[in-house]
Amino acid sequence: MRPKDVTNLPRLTLFSMLLMAGDVTAQHGAHVHGEALLTIAASEDALHIAFESPGANLVGFEHEPQNQQQRQALVTAAQKLASPAKLLQFGGAECQLQEADVTSPYTGGSTEVAPTHHASHTEHSEHSEHSEHSEHSEHSEHSEHSEHTTFSATYHYRCDRVKTLDSVYVNLFDPFPGIQSIEAQWLTATRQGAGVLTSENRQLKLQ
Repeated sequence: MRPKDVTNLPRLTLFSMLLMAGDVTAQHGAHVHGEALLTIAASEDALHIAFESPGANLVGFEHEPQNQQQRQALVTAAQKLASPAKLLQFGGAECQLQEADVTSPYTGGSTEVAPTHHASHTEHSEHSEHSEHSEHSEHSEHSEHSEHTTFSATYHYRCDRVKTLDSVYVNLFDPFPGIQSIEAQWLTATRQGAGVLTSENRQLKLQ
């Protein structure tokens, strides 16, 4: 699914359309090991980014963690995603992170992280430590999705000159070498586009 003509659409509609496009793509075959999704929406002074990837790309497995090493791998991956300063750089505009929200499998749901609390993942760790003692209903729910477990992250920025934002450099390949390609879609108040990023081509041009 690709964004339609968005020239005259309001900001909230832009964000909604882009996120819906990513959701539909994910539901129809995007869960392929080695591949991930990135969606970007910009309007006025706001920049919203959503990332989604199969768990195998980030931690090497998708089943329920069997030992402490695997549980820690889930926590570590979530911590890396919650600190996007090393993962995303912007060209043409200064953007400040306002909020990061990371959802990882088998760690107790999502965690919202303010930009001044980069290490606030105790909740993830505590849930991971005791995941083997969870209620049977939780295990049942996890087992139903064990073949398609995903990590997702959303980032909300404020930018000084979002209209001049011309590129996004994506550095998710170094911390997560299991990612081979990222299908990227972007949307602004006047333009739209899509592309495929790889470790050799990490820059998404928006203009």
